Amino acid sequence: MAPPKTKEEALQQMRLIWLAFLVSVLLYLYIGYAMPPFPWLEFRHAQATISVLSVLDLVNFVWFRVKRFPSALQSAQAQPQDIHAIRRWMIEWIILITLAEAEALFGILIQWGQNSQEAIPFYALSFVLLLSLWPRQIVASGNRTSGYTS
Repeated sequence: MAPPKTKEEALQQMRLIWLAFLVSVLLYLYIGYAMPPFPWLEFRHAQATISVLSVLDLVNFVWFRVKRFPSALQSAQAQPQDIHAIRRWMIEWIILITLAEAEALFGILIQWGQNSQEAIPFYALSFVLLLSLWPRQIVASGNRTSGYTS
C-alpha cells in the first residue's frame, strides 16, 4: 500500500486495514478449531504464561491509547492538511490495531494448548478492541469539540 497523499486517502486505507484485521480475527477462530494443536504448547505453565503476556499486551494497548495516540490525533486535528501529521496519526493507529489483534493471537495459542473454551474471551476482547478502533474522519479542532465524525 502506497503512503497516503491526502487525509481522505489515509482514512480510506485505514478503513481497509481495519476491515482486514477484523476479518482476520474470524479467520483465527476458524484456524484454531480446524488445525490440530501443537504439542509444544502443552507445557506445564503454558496457559498462565500466555495469559500474562495477554494482560501485558492489554496494558500496553491502554497505555498507548491514553498516552501516545491522543497527541497524534491532536496534531492531525490542528493541521488537517499536513500529510506528515496525518501519517503520524495513521501510524499510531496501526500500532494500536496490531496490539488489539495480538489478543486474538493469544487466543489461538490458548486454543491450541487444548483449552478451546478458555480462548473465547481472548477472541472477544480482540474483536471489541478492533471495533473500538473504527477510523473516523478527522475534523479541524476549531470546527468541533470532539474532533471526530463517523
